[in-house]
Amino acid sequence: MTHHKKAILIQYLGSNKNLTAGKMYTRDELAKAYNISKTTVCLRLSGKMVARDKDFEMTNTKKINGRRYFEKIATFIGHDSRFERGKSYTVNNIAEISNLDLATIKRRIVKRNSFCDDDLRPLKKCTAGPSQFDNYAESVSACWLKRKL
Repeated sequence: MTHHKKAILIQYLGSNKNLTAGKMYTRDELAKAYNISKTTVCLRLSGKMVARDKDFEMTNTKKINGRRYFEKIATFIGHDSRFERGKSYTVNNIAEISNLDLATIKRRIVKRNSFCDDDLRPLKKCTAGPSQFDNYAESVSACWLKRKL
């Protein structure tokens, strides 16, 4: 099959019935073979030139309003005593164990398949003391002025 000259080709090494091991495929072709979106293929293969069957495994699914959603799974690679190194956790499990908001965890590990101690740090609170400012409004303003744009 001929491809566009600017198409990114990825070598496939696996046992999918729609693909041949050792051949080069575009992301679109891989997405069609596994019946998943091109965006998912791009996220799973970012920085890789070889695709394997395990790159497309999506084991945890939830059904919400009749649609099937895949839960994000990440492997712990840090030293926190609350987690077991090398074990895989869902985002919901990470949020429960670390006592952080689910949205915070999702934001921190959105494009990665692993997480570490830095991702489990507590949210930063503004610690402006009342002695620096005349009133509460000035202290809140100072907190927002410190944030990056």
